[in-house]
Amino acid sequence: VGYITKRKRLDKLFYVVKRLSIRRQDFVLQLVGSGPESQNLKNLAEDLHIADFVSFEGFKQKKEIPRYLAEADCFLFPSEYDIWGLVLVEAMSAGLPCISSIYAGATHDLIKDGVTGFAMDFSETEKVAERINWILENPELSKDIGQNASRFIAENVGIGKAAAGLVKAIPEGLIS
Repeated sequence: VGYITKRKRLDKLFYVVKRLSIRRQDFVLQLVGSGPESQNLKNLAEDLHIADFVSFEGFKQKKEIPRYLAEADCFLFPSEYDIWGLVLVEAMSAGLPCISSIYAGATHDLIKDGVTGFAMDFSETEKVAERINWILENPELSKDIGQNASRFIAENVGIGKAAAGLVKAIPEGLIS
């Protein structure tokens, strides 16, 4: 979900999809958004022979995003460069089990591996494919992880929490 650029590393998902498609054919990777990398990703899907497993939904208005999150079995966040990914917060808040890149800053703040989601290196395509397969094979356990994620976001993330953290950090910063 979002603006499709190279730095999001969505190309890595395609190699994961290729691996997963060897095990199962009952899934589709939905990409919601548009951007300068869209055509390259469409070409990559064709080159890897996984076009049937990838759906390019295009740009959607913010109000349409909850429908896509509600339909999803999990959320994948492969970015290696995002300091903070709001879309990860939105997916967790929606109760989705998330697999997030170990290189994304938000992962370290939000993902408790195996509890509120999964922190993984998307370069390890086989391991990520195995984790997605596990999520699809274990819907009840995956639902529990999604509920943990939603609860964690509700309790720890939001404008009130951010403001409280800032107020607390200011005196500490002044003392240093």
